[in-house]
Amino acid sequence: MLKGLTAPDAIYKDKDGAIWVGMSTGLVKFNPKLVRKNKLPPFLKLNRVKLFSRTIEKSFFLEEGDIKFSYNQNHLTFDVQAVSLSTPEKIKCKYRLIGLSDEWSEPTTIHPISYPFLNPGNYTFEFIASNGEGVWTKVPLRFSFFVSPPFWKTSWFITLVILVILSLIIYLFYLQKLKLVRVQREQEKFTRDIIEAQEEERKRISEGLHDGIGQNLLLIKNGLRTKKLKIQKKWFQQQSKKFVQFQEIYTLFNWKNLV
Repeated sequence: MLKGLTAPDAIYKDKDGAIWVGMSTGLVKFNPKLVRKNKLPPFLKLNRVKLFSRTIEKSFFLEEGDIKFSYNQNHLTFDVQAVSLSTPEKIKCKYRLIGLSDEWSEPTTIHPISYPFLNPGNYTFEFIASNGEGVWTKVPLRFSFFVSPPFWKTSWFITLVILVILSLIIYLFYLQKLKLVRVQREQEKFTRDIIEAQEEERKRISEGLHDGIGQNLLLIKNGLRTKKLKIQKKWFQQQSKKFVQFQEIYTLFNWKNLV
């Protein structure tokens, strides 16, 4: 600034590109060539994290260790900030959510970043910014968290279901085997019953034939005996008649001799 020269509101650009500005207190020279480029990246800050529309306490998302959300807590919004005092209006940012996509977003202005309907899994939110002069932050701001699956999608539950299904299949095979054994036994019993019934029928027929033949022989024997008795009776009757006749003749002869 050159003092003693007053030319208020006067502006002049010389051949070297320097700009002269007149002020009430003197003359000011501004040389753009002497302006140093801002090589400092912006300062990154995570102001808040929202679960749906509710802000999560900072003590929760700034603490070290694993941050876990249940499967139905899957809508997160990140309110980020990048600070650069040189040209704050030119600040640009990029972001990504590892676990959902490894690709960075296109450079954009600072705004709340939302991720709705996240599936169960591990995630890391990363955020970088540029100071408007092409200098980007090398180390991104990170926020890691885990969305737990529902119990029916956990490994222990899936293992349990598989074991139950396998046990059910084995049990069904066992029941089928028991059924086959029972059917086989019933078939064997049915076969034995048929064989026994056939044997009993054969014995009955054999006994019937034997009894019939014996009965016929007995009838024949009785008939012969009866016939023999009849013949003997007839013979005795004939002999008796002959004896009576002989006795009568003998008596007659004896009577004649007596006379």
